[in-house]
Amino acid sequence: MEIISTMKKRLITIFFMTVMALCLLLPACSKNAETGDLKAYDYNVKDKENEEVSAADPEVKETGKDDAGPADNEPNTESKNTKDGNQKAGQDTPSAAGDSAADMPKENGAAPAGSEARYAAYKNIMLDFVNNNYLPGYGDLTEIIMSNVSGITENEFAVADVDADGRDELVVYFLTSAVAGHIGIIYDCNEETGECFIELKEYPLFSFYENGTIEAGWSHNQGYAGDFWPYTLYVHDKESDTYNAVGYVDAYDRDLYEYNREALESRPYPYDIDKDNNGFVYYLYDYENTLRDYQQIEAVDDDAYQSWLLQYTEGTGKTTIEFHEATEENVSLVFGN
Repeated sequence: MEIISTMKKRLITIFFMTVMALCLLLPACSKNAETGDLKAYDYNVKDKENEEVSAADPEVKETGKDDAGPADNEPNTESKNTKDGNQKAGQDTPSAAGDSAADMPKENGAAPAGSEARYAAYKNIMLDFVNNNYLPGYGDLTEIIMSNVSGITENEFAVADVDADGRDELVVYFLTSAVAGHIGIIYDCNEETGECFIELKEYPLFSFYENGTIEAGWSHNQGYAGDFWPYTLYVHDKESDTYNAVGYVDAYDRDLYEYNREALESRPYPYDIDKDNNGFVYYLYDYENTLRDYQQIEAVDDDAYQSWLLQYTEGTGKTTIEFHEATEENVSLVFGN
């Protein structure tokens, strides 16, 4: 019996080491989702990270869909591992406050005045998405749409000023593939030229702050975080009008440790660091190290975590925006006939 118990411990240890190795790969995969070439259409969408892409270059290869990003395995959607504030697919959320396009659909079929070029470009993107399974910056989605879903209409889109620059962006969630193919894209538009560009591409689990900062939740939560969902933090660069990653946040959930003490005996929960006794300690990773020190750095308590976050959120709270099912009818309601 003692030999069996020892073997069991070894197998559990190997399992957790494997999970940790997978977690190391997730951010790198997410980073791959930030790149990708665009196919030039009449509405001239381009990725600011790929400046060579323009309407004058219609032969750009569609490499975006190969940079699918996060891990291949489906997350356990019934798990307690959810994070308050993230707008997951299918969430029924209220509109953001203000006079932006997030207050639509417009039942009279009219787009807001003064934004004709912007909304015309957004409408073309959405119609191409709905009718042709194509997203600029990601490519042709036909081959990766799962057969057990009803089609492109299970995806979602929203129009709101998510970067707090006073102009509305288009947010598109592509969800009807394996998790590895899921993508969230934020498009912006130059109203003078009618040219759109990509501000951010990430796994579609965004939390929006009022000052434009975004938490992009990881596709999986397979470490020690438990009820805390790890994320990458992005801030909006007003000069380039794109998002820059500033760091990763992960955590250790005390309840997870106490429920799995035997398996985690080599990695005990740091009770001495959890001075506020809220049951969590946090790992704050600088974006530049690409998580080389994953869970090897010292954890911090909630006060240090909140102080780190405050420098980017500037004391603003999270806001919600209204997502619509990606149907031709909803596109017409939002952008006009």
